[in-house]
Amino acid sequence: MVAATRSSTNLVDNAEALPRVYAPSKESHGSMRQVAGTVETAVADAANAVYALCKLPAEACVTSIKLFHDAITSVTDANVGLYTGDDSSDLTDADENCYADAVDLSSASTTGTEVAFEVRDVANMGNTVWEDAGDSQGDFVEYYLCITSISNPGGANTISYVVTYALD
Repeated sequence: MVAATRSSTNLVDNAEALPRVYAPSKESHGSMRQVAGTVETAVADAANAVYALCKLPAEACVTSIKLFHDAITSVTDANVGLYTGDDSSDLTDADENCYADAVDLSSASTTGTEVAFEVRDVANMGNTVWEDAGDSQGDFVEYYLCITSISNPGGANTISYVVTYALD
């Protein structure tokens, strides 16, 4: 027999406690959901263009954001983060780079680039979307996950994505 050297305090220790302390389902045995889609850049897009990828529930726990894209040679600085708003035509920056900052899209990616932890510390795996946005609980019901192209995309290109999150 062997004893664990260390255990996950909020998961293993709590499960072994008497009485048992149950973790939120977003951290343990939650429902995993996935959003996949595509957005196109256009010749007319300027620097600081914002591309709304999808809406995420405030209580969701993002576990992965993968980007697949053409070689967008002029975009060497793109951010991935959260916005709020009633619709995608009227967005307010919650934290435009809470997931990734200065992502280089100039080389094509057909295998996917993981960006969920490029800025966010891996220790924050259990954060909810509203925590990633830096908001107080209950401020918003949903957030827009967006890519902000700091540099001009310079043409028509394709960006595809797969976002995975857990939800109670």
